[in-house]
Amino acid sequence: MTNRLIVYISSYTHLSIPQYQQVLPHLSNYENLYFDVKDPVTLAYGVNRVSSKSLLVEIFDEYLEIDAIPVKKRQRSFNLIHFVKNLIQIRKYRKTIFSTLNELKPCAIISCSDNSLSDRISIEWCLKKMIPFIIIQPSFLGGFKEYRIPIIDKLKYFVFNQILRVPLVSKTYNFGEVNYKTHLILWHEAFASNPTRPNLYFTGNPQLDSLFKKQSTEIRKNGNIIICTQGIDEIWGMDRFMEIIEIYKQAITSNPNHHFYIKVHPREIISKYMLLIPSSDFPNVTITQDMDLSALFEISDLQISVLSYTTIQAAAMGLPVVMINPNWLDIELKDYIGVPLGIIVSEKHEIKKAIEQGLDPAYLQDYHQKRINFFNDNYFSSDGKSSNRAATMINRIIEMNTT
Repeated sequence: MTNRLIVYISSYTHLSIPQYQQVLPHLSNYENLYFDVKDPVTLAYGVNRVSSKSLLVEIFDEYLEIDAIPVKKRQRSFNLIHFVKNLIQIRKYRKTIFSTLNELKPCAIISCSDNSLSDRISIEWCLKKMIPFIIIQPSFLGGFKEYRIPIIDKLKYFVFNQILRVPLVSKTYNFGEVNYKTHLILWHEAFASNPTRPNLYFTGNPQLDSLFKKQSTEIRKNGNIIICTQGIDEIWGMDRFMEIIEIYKQAITSNPNHHFYIKVHPREIISKYMLLIPSSDFPNVTITQDMDLSALFEISDLQISVLSYTTIQAAAMGLPVVMINPNWLDIELKDYIGVPLGIIVSEKHEIKKAIEQGLDPAYLQDYHQKRINFFNDNYFSSDGKSSNRAATMINRIIEMNTT
C-alpha cells in the first residue's frame, strides 16, 4: 500500500460513519481505507445495523475487515480461567492489528474514539511508528469531561497496558484523553475538557454540513412528527423508560391528525417499541430503525427526543425540537445542547402544549434566529464548511508529520 494511505477505524460506527462521509471528499488526494475492526465496543454499538459492507465499499477506496475477538462476557464472580483466556485473545488481537498496520503502512489513522480496544492498540502502534492518530469528535455527550480514574485502575493500567502490553484499561470515560500525543479535532472550544491540551483543533461539526445544506425556515405542513428514541432502559432502568414511553403515547394520542415516525436508536432493539406501541392501538405510528434519518427530517414538521444528538441534527435542518427532560434526569441539557434551542418538557401533561407551541408560526419565526445563533455560538459555525476545515486540518497534521 502507498504511504498516502489513511486508515479509518470503525469504532462507534453509528457516530463515526457520518463524520467520515463528510470529510472524505476533501481528502481525495489520499487513499482512504476503512478498517472494520470487531472488538467488543464496536460490536456493542450495532455495527451491522448501521452500515452495510456494500455502503462502506462505495464510500472508501479500500475496505479491510478482521475477525472478532472471542472474548467471553464478564462473569458475576471472578473466573481466573476466563480472565486468562481473555488476556491471551486480546494479545492475539493486538498482534493482528500490529501486523496489519505494519503491512498497510498508513500515513495517518483516523477514528472517532480513543476508548475502544482497537483504538488503544492503534494509538500504541502510531506512537511507536511516529504516525499521527487523529480523533474527530463524534457526539456531544460525555466524552470531553475530565475523568479521574481510581488508584486501582491506575495500577491495572500500569500492569496490563504498560507491562503486559494488553490495553485492557482505558484512561478516559469516552473520547479524547487517552494520550495527548494524539490529535483531537473538536467542534468547538466548549467541548474541550482541557483547553491547554496539545494537538487540539476546532473546526465545527463535519456531519452537520449536509444537514445545513438541506435546512429550511419555511413553515412545514407535512403532517408528520418524528420521535428519536434513546436507550433509557439501559441507562436509567425500566421504570424510567416506561415513563418516557407514556410521554410518547401521550404525544401520539393527543395529536391524532399527525403521523408519528418513531426512529429507534441503532443500539436498541426495535421489537420492544412494537410491543409497547402496537400498530393496532396506534394506527398513526410507523416504527422504524432503517429509514434514513435526514429523509425523515425532511418530511417531518417537528422532532421529539430525550437527550439525543439527533436534536442537534434536527435543528440543523430547521426542525423545531421538543426535548423531554424529566426531573430525574441527572444531566443538564444546557451543558450539552444549549439553551435556548428548543422546548423543554418534564411532565407527560406538558407534551401536547409543547407540540402546539413548536408548530406555531409565531414561535418558529423567533426559533430560527435563535437556532442560527446557537450553532454559531456553540458549534463554531453554521456555514456548512466544517468538513472542509476538518480535512484541511487533517492534511496539515499529516504534512507536519512528514516534514
